[in-house]
Amino acid sequence: MKKYFLIFLLYYVFINTLNSYSQWVQCSVGIGENQRITSVISGGGYLFAGSATGGVYRSSNNGDSWQPVNTGLSNTKVSALYFTINNLYAGTIGGGVFTSTNSGDSWSAASGGLTNLYISSLYYSNSKIYAGTSDTLGNSGGVYVSTNSGAIWSFAGLSGLQVRAILVNDNFLLAGTGYNGTTGGVFRTTNGGVNWHISNYGLLGFGIEVNHLSADGANIYAGTGTGVYLSINNGGSWESISIQLSGVKVNSLALNNFMMFAGTPNGVYISTNYGVNWTLRNQGFTQGISVNKLLVSGNNLYAGTMEHSIWRRDANEIIGIRKITGEVPEKVRLLQNYPNPFNSLSKIRFEISKTSVTYIYIYDIKGCLIRNIVSGIYSPGIYEFIFDGSDLASGIYYCRMIAGDYGLTRKMLIIK
Repeated sequence: MKKYFLIFLLYYVFINTLNSYSQWVQCSVGIGENQRITSVISGGGYLFAGSATGGVYRSSNNGDSWQPVNTGLSNTKVSALYFTINNLYAGTIGGGVFTSTNSGDSWSAASGGLTNLYISSLYYSNSKIYAGTSDTLGNSGGVYVSTNSGAIWSFAGLSGLQVRAILVNDNFLLAGTGYNGTTGGVFRTTNGGVNWHISNYGLLGFGIEVNHLSADGANIYAGTGTGVYLSINNGGSWESISIQLSGVKVNSLALNNFMMFAGTPNGVYISTNYGVNWTLRNQGFTQGISVNKLLVSGNNLYAGTMEHSIWRRDANEIIGIRKITGEVPEKVRLLQNYPNPFNSLSKIRFEISKTSVTYIYIYDIKGCLIRNIVSGIYSPGIYEFIFDGSDLASGIYYCRMIAGDYGLTRKMLIIK
């Protein structure tokens, strides 16, 4: 009995330590605390936020403060933003597309040829800008494409569908759509929209309501009405990677190396193992936060919300990696995890002596990689995090750290 009580106590302490590392903080100075944020992007040294009523806002200090940049933006009901090397694009509700060549200082209408001015999504690839559209009820629309920065648009198919997400990967153009009562989901084309083919194999139930598409190399991720799905064949087929998000609507996804973040009506979920496990990370949020858009920029994760403006949180600390001290250690070290052996949770501490690209991997006894825990640039200091092995079987595992030219390994033992 004492043994199980001790295990429970350690679990309780570790979980509460993990959850207390950092919190979401609202960063809405200049925007207002109750704006509906439809898009958050970065580019040109700025952050940009699109609002459903207030137009476009810009920040040059990581969201500490914002200023409206709406000169020439005759419709301030902004529904989508996209930044390229030369242009910032804003899609609006009923006003079409606008473009800025000076990071939002001034805007010009860019809707020539658009017969639908209700913009749901924007995407840029290979000198082409794509616009997904809908109508006021979100039932009809289609895809438009421009090869001259939005001066002239051409219709590219999917009439009658609300196009919520667009993605180009390899030679495929993919569109994620809402359900119009007859059809919906993911559609693909390899000829610029002349022919579209529905591609919903593996999408279940409201999974055919696709709100977000992201690519990470050959992997394509879809945020849907019933969680997150993965395709490894350019959308040819899909599999659910979000058992713990079953039935949860995913509005937005953000990828950052091994980390995945999902914005939902319930807040933000995080996975540190490519979608095998998900954990809700809402510490600091106002009750009832619904997240529309997510963005990873620098070391920060930003959340644009339905009615509570923009929030920010350290992307490393949200997964439990915290800097204990800025004291510069004499050398790079990976300390033995504690406790060891352990049942499910164990604390891992590492030390960085100079700014280094740092990785921490977990391998099984056969040498197979099972987890990528740390991946990024870390400044000198001492760090720690809680490793969650609750989904792993009993056995011997190895924790491998690579920091600059140094490589260190520790053996861990899980006993259940």
